[in-house]
Amino acid sequence: MDIKKLIFAILALGGCSNPPSTTLTEHKVDVKLDKIEEKAAIKIEPPSVSTVPIVTDIPDIFIARRELPSLSFYAGGGGDGGPKKQKVIESACFEYINNGGFETGDFSGFNISDQGSGSWFISTGDPTPLSGLNDSLPVISGNYDVVSDQYGPGTHLLTQPITVPPNITFAELNFKDRIRNRASEFSDPNQEYRVMLRDSLLNPLIELFSTKPGDALFQPGPNVRSFDLQSVMIGLEDEPIVISFEEEDNLFFFNVNVDDISLRICSSCGNGIRQASEECDDGNNINGDGCSQGCRLEDT
Repeated sequence: MDIKKLIFAILALGGCSNPPSTTLTEHKVDVKLDKIEEKAAIKIEPPSVSTVPIVTDIPDIFIARRELPSLSFYAGGGGDGGPKKQKVIESACFEYINNGGFETGDFSGFNISDQGSGSWFISTGDPTPLSGLNDSLPVISGNYDVVSDQYGPGTHLLTQPITVPPNITFAELNFKDRIRNRASEFSDPNQEYRVMLRDSLLNPLIELFSTKPGDALFQPGPNVRSFDLQSVMIGLEDEPIVISFEEEDNLFFFNVNVDDISLRICSSCGNGIRQASEECDDGNNINGDGCSQGCRLEDT
Protein backbone atom coordinates (compact mmCIF):
# COMPACT_ATOMS: atom_id res chain seq x y z
CA MET A 1 0.00 0.00 0.00
CA ASP A 2 1.20 3.52 -0.78
CA ILE A 3 2.57 5.02 2.46
CA LYS A 4 0.54 8.27 2.05
CA LYS A 5 -2.70 6.33 1.60
CA LEU A 6 -1.87 4.25 4.70
CA ILE A 7 -1.23 7.38 6.81
CA PHE A 8 -4.41 9.08 5.55
CA ALA A 9 -6.48 5.92 6.26
CA ILE A 10 -5.08 5.64 9.81
CA LEU A 11 -5.87 9.31 10.50
CA ALA A 12 -9.34 8.91 9.00
CA LEU A 13 -10.11 6.01 11.35
CA GLY A 14 -8.85 7.96 14.32
CA GLY A 15 -10.90 11.02 13.33
CA CYS A 16 -14.08 8.97 12.98
CA SER A 17 -13.69 7.18 16.30
CA ASN A 18 -13.23 10.31 18.33
CA PRO A 19 -14.96 13.32 16.74
CA PRO A 20 -15.21 15.35 19.99
CA SER A 21 -11.43 15.76 20.02
CA THR A 22 -11.62 17.76 16.79
CA THR A 23 -11.09 21.46 17.41
CA LEU A 24 -12.23 24.53 15.53
CA THR A 25 -9.87 27.45 15.36
CA GLU A 26 -10.31 30.92 13.94
CA HIS A 27 -7.71 33.50 12.97
CA LYS A 28 -9.33 36.91 12.72
CA VAL A 29 -7.82 39.77 10.78
CA ASP A 30 -9.03 43.36 10.60
CA VAL A 31 -10.79 44.20 7.37
CA LYS A 32 -10.10 47.48 5.61
CA LEU A 33 -11.73 48.05 2.27
CA ASP A 34 -10.59 50.45 -0.41
CA LYS A 35 -13.14 52.42 -2.34
CA ILE A 36 -13.13 51.90 -6.08
CA GLU A 37 -14.72 54.84 -7.81
CA GLU A 38 -16.49 54.95 -11.14
CA LYS A 39 -16.69 58.18 -13.13
CA ALA A 40 -20.24 59.41 -13.71
CA ALA A 41 -21.23 60.92 -17.06
CA ILE A 42 -24.08 63.39 -17.40
CA LYS A 43 -26.40 62.19 -20.13
CA ILE A 44 -30.13 61.93 -20.79
CA GLU A 45 -31.55 59.14 -22.93
CA PRO A 46 -34.64 56.92 -22.98
CA PRO A 47 -34.40 53.60 -21.14
CA SER A 48 -33.07 50.54 -22.93
CA VAL A 49 -33.60 46.85 -22.20
CA SER A 50 -30.57 46.77 -19.89
CA THR A 51 -31.53 49.96 -18.05
CA VAL A 52 -32.07 49.62 -14.29
CA PRO A 53 -33.32 52.91 -12.80
CA ILE A 54 -33.39 54.01 -9.18
CA VAL A 55 -35.79 56.93 -9.09
CA THR A 56 -37.47 59.18 -6.62
CA ASP A 57 -40.73 60.87 -7.54
CA ILE A 58 -39.33 64.41 -7.42
CA PRO A 59 -39.93 67.00 -10.18
CA ASP A 60 -36.29 67.85 -10.66
CA ILE A 61 -33.41 67.07 -13.00
CA PHE A 62 -31.29 64.01 -12.39
CA ILE A 63 -28.02 64.02 -10.44
CA ALA A 64 -25.93 61.78 -12.69
CA ARG A 65 -25.97 58.78 -14.96
CA ARG A 66 -23.46 56.04 -14.21
CA GLU A 67 -22.60 53.45 -16.83
CA LEU A 68 -21.47 49.96 -15.80
CA PRO A 69 -21.63 46.58 -17.54
CA SER A 70 -25.34 45.70 -17.87
CA LEU A 71 -26.27 48.66 -15.67
CA SER A 72 -27.38 52.24 -16.44
CA PHE A 73 -29.60 54.94 -14.97
CA TYR A 74 -31.79 57.44 -16.74
CA ALA A 75 -33.99 60.47 -16.25
CA GLY A 76 -37.34 60.17 -18.00
CA GLY A 77 -39.84 62.72 -19.28
CA GLY A 78 -39.70 66.46 -19.31
CA GLY A 79 -40.52 68.78 -22.17
CA ASP A 80 -43.80 70.09 -23.53
CA GLY A 81 -46.66 68.16 -21.98
CA GLY A 82 -44.52 65.12 -21.28
CA PRO A 83 -44.20 63.30 -17.99
CA LYS A 84 -42.51 65.17 -15.20
CA LYS A 85 -38.77 64.76 -14.86
CA GLN A 86 -37.44 62.32 -12.31
CA LYS A 87 -34.43 62.55 -10.07
CA VAL A 88 -32.23 59.53 -10.66
CA ILE A 89 -30.03 58.61 -7.74
CA GLU A 90 -26.41 57.98 -8.55
CA SER A 91 -25.22 54.48 -7.67
CA ALA A 92 -21.89 53.99 -5.92
CA CYS A 93 -19.87 50.90 -6.87
CA PHE A 94 -17.33 49.29 -4.56
CA GLU A 95 -15.15 46.22 -4.30
CA TYR A 96 -16.29 44.40 -1.16
CA ILE A 97 -13.47 41.83 -0.93
CA ASN A 98 -10.23 42.97 0.64
CA ASN A 99 -6.98 41.37 -0.56
CA GLY A 100 -8.82 39.07 -2.97
CA GLY A 101 -5.61 38.42 -4.94
CA PHE A 102 -3.59 37.62 -1.77
CA GLU A 103 -0.80 39.83 -3.08
CA THR A 104 -0.07 40.99 0.48
CA GLY A 105 1.44 37.52 0.93
CA ASP A 106 -0.84 36.85 3.89
CA PHE A 107 -4.51 36.39 4.83
CA SER A 108 -5.27 40.07 5.53
CA GLY A 109 -9.05 40.55 5.37
CA PHE A 110 -9.82 36.82 5.68
CA ASN A 111 -10.62 34.42 8.51
CA ILE A 112 -9.72 30.72 8.52
CA SER A 113 -11.68 28.01 10.36
CA ASP A 114 -10.28 24.47 10.45
CA GLN A 115 -11.63 21.19 11.73
CA GLY A 116 -9.35 18.15 11.68
CA SER A 117 -6.04 18.01 9.82
CA GLY A 118 -4.76 20.75 7.52
CA SER A 119 -5.72 24.31 6.59
CA TRP A 120 -5.53 26.97 3.90
CA PHE A 121 -2.02 28.25 3.11
CA ILE A 122 -0.50 31.12 1.15
CA SER A 123 1.11 29.50 -1.89
CA THR A 124 3.84 30.44 -4.35
CA GLY A 125 3.20 27.31 -6.43
CA ASP A 126 3.82 23.57 -6.10
CA PRO A 127 4.74 21.51 -4.14
CA THR A 128 1.87 21.70 -1.64
CA PRO A 129 3.00 22.84 1.84
CA LEU A 130 1.99 19.84 3.99
CA SER A 131 1.61 16.75 1.81
CA GLY A 132 4.41 17.79 -0.54
CA LEU A 133 2.43 16.78 -3.64
CA ASN A 134 3.85 18.28 -6.81
CA ASP A 135 2.07 18.73 -10.14
CA SER A 136 4.58 21.42 -11.19
CA LEU A 137 1.83 24.06 -11.31
CA PRO A 138 2.47 27.78 -10.65
CA VAL A 139 0.18 30.15 -8.75
CA ILE A 140 -3.05 31.08 -10.52
CA SER A 141 -1.97 34.72 -10.99
CA GLY A 142 0.44 37.25 -9.53
CA ASN A 143 2.93 36.19 -6.87
CA TYR A 144 0.56 34.36 -4.52
CA ASP A 145 -2.64 32.39 -4.34
CA VAL A 146 -4.03 30.16 -1.55
CA VAL A 147 -4.18 26.37 -1.39
CA SER A 148 -5.82 23.83 0.92
CA ASP A 149 -3.63 20.98 2.13
CA GLN A 150 -3.74 18.31 4.84
CA TYR A 151 -2.20 15.18 6.37
CA GLY A 152 -5.57 13.57 7.10
CA PRO A 153 -9.34 14.19 7.09
CA GLY A 154 -10.61 17.71 7.76
CA THR A 155 -12.81 20.65 6.79
CA HIS A 156 -11.38 24.09 5.99
CA LEU A 157 -13.22 27.41 5.60
CA LEU A 158 -11.69 30.55 4.09
CA THR A 159 -14.11 33.40 4.82
CA GLN A 160 -14.54 37.15 4.59
CA PRO A 161 -17.42 39.07 6.24
CA ILE A 162 -19.34 41.90 4.58
CA THR A 163 -22.45 43.95 5.34
CA VAL A 164 -24.89 43.96 2.42
CA PRO A 165 -25.82 47.57 1.52
CA PRO A 166 -29.38 48.75 0.75
CA ASN A 167 -30.81 49.65 -2.67
CA ILE A 168 -28.61 47.25 -4.66
CA THR A 169 -28.56 47.62 -8.45
CA PHE A 170 -25.66 45.31 -9.31
CA ALA A 171 -23.79 42.50 -7.50
CA GLU A 172 -21.35 40.03 -9.01
CA LEU A 173 -18.92 37.53 -7.47
CA ASN A 174 -15.88 36.46 -9.50
CA PHE A 175 -12.97 34.18 -8.66
CA LYS A 176 -10.54 31.66 -10.13
CA ASP A 177 -9.78 28.20 -8.79
CA ARG A 178 -7.82 25.00 -9.42
CA ILE A 179 -9.18 21.63 -8.21
CA ARG A 180 -7.03 18.54 -7.56
CA ASN A 181 -8.87 15.66 -5.91
CA ARG A 182 -6.49 12.77 -5.11
CA ALA A 183 -9.35 10.45 -4.12
CA SER A 184 -11.19 8.24 -6.61
CA GLU A 185 -14.39 10.30 -6.49
CA PHE A 186 -16.18 13.41 -5.24
CA SER A 187 -18.65 12.85 -2.42
CA ASP A 188 -21.24 15.29 -1.05
CA PRO A 189 -20.17 16.53 1.44
CA ASN A 190 -17.29 14.23 2.45
CA GLN A 191 -14.95 15.02 -0.46
CA GLU A 192 -16.19 18.36 -1.75
CA TYR A 193 -15.18 21.91 -2.64
CA ARG A 194 -17.96 24.50 -2.32
CA VAL A 195 -18.54 28.25 -2.21
CA MET A 196 -21.22 29.44 0.20
CA LEU A 197 -22.96 32.51 1.52
CA ARG A 198 -23.33 32.13 5.30
CA ASP A 199 -24.75 34.32 8.04
CA SER A 200 -22.54 35.94 10.68
CA LEU A 201 -22.73 32.76 12.80
CA LEU A 202 -21.62 30.65 9.79
CA ASN A 203 -25.06 29.09 9.34
CA PRO A 204 -25.58 28.26 5.63
CA LEU A 205 -27.67 30.65 3.51
CA ILE A 206 -26.99 29.77 -0.14
CA GLU A 207 -24.64 27.38 -1.91
CA LEU A 208 -23.24 29.17 -4.96
CA PHE A 209 -20.99 26.41 -6.29
CA SER A 210 -19.90 22.88 -5.42
CA THR A 211 -18.15 19.91 -6.96
CA LYS A 212 -20.45 16.98 -7.77
CA PRO A 213 -20.02 13.21 -7.92
CA GLY A 214 -18.90 12.39 -11.45
CA ASP A 215 -16.98 15.66 -11.95
CA ALA A 216 -13.43 15.49 -13.29
CA LEU A 217 -11.07 14.87 -10.37
CA PHE A 218 -8.34 17.14 -11.78
CA GLN A 219 -9.46 20.57 -13.00
CA PRO A 220 -6.17 22.50 -13.16
CA GLY A 221 -7.66 25.42 -15.11
CA PRO A 222 -7.37 28.01 -13.80
CA ASN A 223 -11.17 27.86 -13.81
CA VAL A 224 -12.84 31.28 -14.07
CA ARG A 225 -16.18 31.48 -12.27
CA SER A 226 -18.73 34.33 -12.17
CA PHE A 227 -22.06 34.61 -10.34
CA ASP A 228 -24.74 37.29 -10.69
CA LEU A 229 -25.81 37.89 -7.09
CA GLN A 230 -28.09 40.92 -7.52
CA SER A 231 -31.36 39.14 -6.70
CA VAL A 232 -29.70 37.19 -3.88
CA MET A 233 -28.19 40.29 -2.30
CA ILE A 234 -31.45 42.26 -2.51
CA GLY A 235 -32.96 39.65 -0.22
CA LEU A 236 -30.09 40.12 2.25
CA GLU A 237 -29.91 43.94 2.37
CA ASP A 238 -28.60 45.36 5.67
CA GLU A 239 -27.50 41.89 6.82
CA PRO A 240 -23.98 40.89 7.89
CA ILE A 241 -22.99 37.86 5.83
CA VAL A 242 -19.87 35.80 5.10
CA ILE A 243 -18.40 34.74 1.75
CA SER A 244 -17.00 31.25 2.38
CA PHE A 245 -14.66 29.05 0.29
CA GLU A 246 -14.76 25.54 1.73
CA GLU A 247 -12.79 22.34 1.15
CA GLU A 248 -13.79 19.09 2.90
CA ASP A 249 -11.64 15.97 2.61
CA ASN A 250 -12.55 12.68 4.28
CA LEU A 251 -11.48 10.21 1.58
CA PHE A 252 -7.96 11.24 0.55
CA PHE A 253 -5.76 14.25 -0.18
CA PHE A 254 -7.57 17.18 -1.77
CA ASN A 255 -5.91 20.43 -2.91
CA VAL A 256 -7.92 23.49 -3.99
CA ASN A 257 -6.25 26.75 -5.08
CA VAL A 258 -8.25 30.00 -5.07
CA ASP A 259 -7.26 33.46 -6.34
CA ASP A 260 -8.58 36.78 -7.69
CA ILE A 261 -11.71 36.85 -5.52
CA SER A 262 -13.88 39.89 -6.29
CA LEU A 263 -17.33 40.92 -5.06
CA ARG A 264 -18.51 44.05 -6.85
CA ILE A 265 -21.69 45.70 -5.52
CA CYS A 266 -23.39 48.88 -6.75
CA SER A 267 -26.02 50.61 -4.61
CA SER A 268 -27.12 54.03 -3.39
CA CYS A 269 -25.17 53.38 -0.18
CA GLY A 270 -21.80 55.08 -0.47
CA ASN A 271 -22.71 57.75 -3.01
CA GLY A 272 -22.51 60.49 -0.35
CA ILE A 273 -26.24 61.29 -0.53
CA ARG A 274 -28.33 59.91 2.32
CA GLN A 275 -31.53 58.20 1.18
CA ALA A 276 -34.61 57.46 3.29
CA SER A 277 -33.44 53.87 3.84
CA GLU A 278 -30.01 55.00 5.09
CA GLU A 279 -29.04 56.31 8.52
CA CYS A 280 -25.91 57.93 7.07
CA ASP A 281 -23.85 58.07 3.88
CA ASP A 282 -20.24 59.24 4.05
CA GLY A 283 -19.32 58.37 0.47
CA ASN A 284 -17.43 55.12 1.16
CA ASN A 285 -18.00 51.51 2.25
CA ILE A 286 -15.51 51.40 5.11
CA ASN A 287 -16.59 50.12 8.53
CA GLY A 288 -15.38 51.79 11.71
CA ASP A 289 -15.54 55.43 10.55
CA GLY A 290 -18.92 56.26 12.10
CA CYS A 291 -20.98 55.17 9.08
CA SER A 292 -20.93 51.46 8.30
CA GLN A 293 -20.59 49.50 5.08
CA GLY A 294 -24.38 49.24 5.06
CA CYS A 295 -24.95 52.99 5.70
CA ARG A 296 -25.83 52.51 9.38
CA LEU A 297 -24.58 54.75 12.19
CA GLU A 298 -21.75 53.25 14.26
CA ASP A 299 -20.46 53.96 17.75
CA THR A 300 -16.88 55.15 17.35
